[in-house]
Order: sequence, then structure tokens, then C-alpha cells
Amino acid sequence: MKPLSFCLILLLCVLTPSISAQINYGNNPAAGKYLTTRGIKLYYETYGKGEPLLMIHGNGGSISGFSNQIPFFAQKYKVIAVDSRAQGKSVDACDSLSFEMMADDFNA
Repeated sequence: MKPLSFCLILLLCVLTPSISAQINYGNNPAAGKYLTTRGIKLYYETYGKGEPLLMIHGNGGSISGFSNQIPFFAQKYKVIAVDSRAQGKSVDACDSLSFEMMADDFNA
């Protein structure tokens, strides 16, 4: 490998994490929106262009858990990252929560 090519690759590796670290995934006003459905406000953020890729976190998580994956997939896909019902920035005023309720949010 030529020294110039090696330096460019090294520079990209060093700069790429700092660029993505500047984006506050899960709390990004430029990319975030709310969708009101079935009496709840689901928070989601979109990044990139292309075929849609839906990212749904696990129980107790939030969009911020995808901070390492979103920049990678957004290079090729339109990433739609969602905070599940009553988690992250999504709002649910109900007093109970079940798996069925959360699954229904994505079947609407």
C-alpha cells in the first residue's frame, strides 16, 4: 500500500468516529419527529437515503443504543429508528404496558 493511501485511510478512520459522535442519536431535533397513533406519541429519527430500514430497540432501550449502527447503515439505507411505546422519548399516558400493545404499534 502506498504511504499516501495509508494516510488517507488512517485519517478517515480517525475522523469518522468524531463525526458520528457529534450527532446525538435519540435526541436529535434535526432528524427527530413524533407520530401520534392509537393515543400515543411515538418518537422516531430518520437518516440517509435509499430503501427503508426500520430499527427497533429492545425492551428498556432507546434510539441512542443504535449510535454505532445508524451511521453505517445510513450510508446505503433510509434508516428509521423508533423509540418504542413509553421508552426513550416516546410518550404513552396509559397505566399499563404489554408486549401485545407494543407489537400492535408496528402493525398499524
